[in-house]
Amino acid sequence: MLARDVAINSKDVAIDKDILKVIMNRIIKDINDVTTIKSLVQTNIENCKKIITQIEKSMLSMEFSQHYLIKFLADGTLTKEDLLAFYSGEEIKDRFRPIEKEIKALGA
Repeated sequence: MLARDVAINSKDVAIDKDILKVIMNRIIKDINDVTTIKSLVQTNIENCKKIITQIEKSMLSMEFSQHYLIKFLADGTLTKEDLLAFYSGEEIKDRFRPIEKEIKALGA
C-alpha cells in the first residue's frame, strides 16, 4: 500500500540545470565561508594563547622585581646572591613552566 501511495503521488521532476547550478554554487560559497570563519577562529585562539602567555610572564616578572625592590628598600642593599638570583631570574622560569603547560592545554 505504501509503494502504491508513493507511485500514485509521485511527480515527474524536471530539473533545470541552470537553477541547480546556481543553488550548488551558493552552497559551495557557504561552505567556503564557514571554512574561512573556522580558520579565523583557530587563529584567534592561538593569538589569545600568546597574549595570555605574555601577560603571565609579565605578571611573574613584576612580582619577582617587586620582591627584590621591597628587600632593597628595607635593607638598603642587595647581597651578591640576591643580585645573581635577580639577574638570572630562574625563579620566574620555574614558576612559569606549569602556567605555560596550562595555557598550551587551553582549547586543545
